[in-house]
Amino acid sequence: MKPKELLVRCYAIQRNGYWSAVCIDLSLVARGATYEEVQRKMDEQIDEYVTEALTVDRDHAAYLLNRTAPFSQHLVWYWLGLLRRLHTLRMVGARVFSTSLPMVPAHNAC
Repeated sequence: MKPKELLVRCYAIQRNGYWSAVCIDLSLVARGATYEEVQRKMDEQIDEYVTEALTVDRDHAAYLLNRTAPFSQHLVWYWLGLLRRLHTLRMVGARVFSTSLPMVPAHNAC
């Protein structure tokens, strides 16, 4: 597996005093009061989701690990990536980030 395949794409947007984060590769959402909190919650949620898919729901792991967010969420991620390249991303109260997939021992994944 290539190192890039171990990363999932996420973004966070601040609205009405709270932050919402979306993982577009696994279709997960988290909410928090600060960017740091929402990023931590997203990391924890991704870790739990992938671990459970590979251990508890093994029969459905292929589906669960290939479940992506709607196309509109992908468009938001790409738009925010463009704003980041233009150095205007922080002005809109949003951030784009990637997080690593958890490494599950092979004997647990079988």
